[in-house]
Amino acid sequence: TAGEAKAVVSTQSTGGLNRDALLDFALENFRDSNNIALVGVGFDSNTMNCLADEFLWSMEGGSVDAPTSSWTGNREIHVEAPGLVAKALLLSEGAPIGTQDALVLDLIRTIVGGSTVPSVHRGSVNTKLMGAIGTVASGPATAECLSLNYRDSGVFGLYVSADNGAEVGDVMRASIGVIRGVSQGVTADELEGAKNRLKMATITERSSIAGILSTTGAETLVGGEARSASDICGAIDKITAEDVAAIAKRVATSQPVLVTYGSIEDAPLHRELM
Repeated sequence: TAGEAKAVVSTQSTGGLNRDALLDFALENFRDSNNIALVGVGFDSNTMNCLADEFLWSMEGGSVDAPTSSWTGNREIHVEAPGLVAKALLLSEGAPIGTQDALVLDLIRTIVGGSTVPSVHRGSVNTKLMGAIGTVASGPATAECLSLNYRDSGVFGLYVSADNGAEVGDVMRASIGVIRGVSQGVTADELEGAKNRLKMATITERSSIAGILSTTGAETLVGGEARSASDICGAIDKITAEDVAAIAKRVATSQPVLVTYGSIEDAPLHRELM
């Protein structure tokens, strides 16, 4: 955002700076062209001053003009650590924060079992991911579906673990198969159930002060405005089975980034997974 960077630093206790004082300061100083604020709670005042000097006042006109990111896939990193559990992370291009595509990806994550229970352990909960890895893993295994959203892009992926490299490859293939299955369509009951769970998670996430600050704060900083829980729930209701299939197909066919770590001898390359 463009504008003059300003900050208020108090050496007094947090209790000495009340809501009215903050509101008055914001109304007086952060309007129209003056719209960048740095707020810290529990920070040493010298630290706050340093942050302001190094960040806010170093921005010409108080603005940040970062180039738009673009997805670069078809890469992999393998780090051997013998004796440790084998882990693999497969990432594809996601969607920017606050977009409808980002909501569709969150819904896909909910459908496959990566929402309220992000780590799916064999035999723990009944999800699509659990069912898939339960058929291929002979020992303990986990699978997690994740979706992270940023200003101009995002990442969507699968994070799995197993006893060894060969088995982590089997678990990852099974997890990819779940995403491919979603790309071929979901039932009306699956879609409705996932929508209800995602709406409940959205409301719950905004039911506390910490949750409100985290969710709406991120959207405001990135997109300039924050949507209410009711607006997001309304947008979730508009998602169709065709939307889900199309975005899942895009994920399943994109050029991924693969990272493996641990006892990864015999772990597959990304081209052997896709």
